[in-house]
Amino acid sequence: MVDLQGLILQGAEARGKNATGQTGRSIQTSAIQSQNIVAGTLTMEAQWKWWGNGRGPGRMPPIDNIQRWIDARGLSLSAYAVAHNMAKKGSLDYRLKRTNIVEDEVTAWEAQRLAKLEDAVAENIMDRTIEIFKHGK
Repeated sequence: MVDLQGLILQGAEARGKNATGQTGRSIQTSAIQSQNIVAGTLTMEAQWKWWGNGRGPGRMPPIDNIQRWIDARGLSLSAYAVAHNMAKKGSLDYRLKRTNIVEDEVTAWEAQRLAKLEDAVAENIMDRTIEIFKHGK
């Protein structure tokens, strides 16, 4: 799960999505294990939904968040004008039909890392089974 957090941050950085770092810092991962189950969780602030694929037209986005983004980028734009444009046309990521960074990285992680983990668990079970047969423990 720690790998997944890093992959999401790398994907965001590669797309230039790390303006204030707030969304990235909000990523939390954890894993729990019991005798029969292993479960992992990934949590982050709600804006992850718009982080990669943007925001469609409709309601005005939060102006305060846009102002923080403008300030972090060192731009001289009106937060209200940017929000109004986004409400009218959608964000650039939305208009470019970009996919969501978080969903992309989770999918890639599942395909690559989770498969390796499953193989390692299966091998561990096989080794333990052989040990039981050999030594009766």
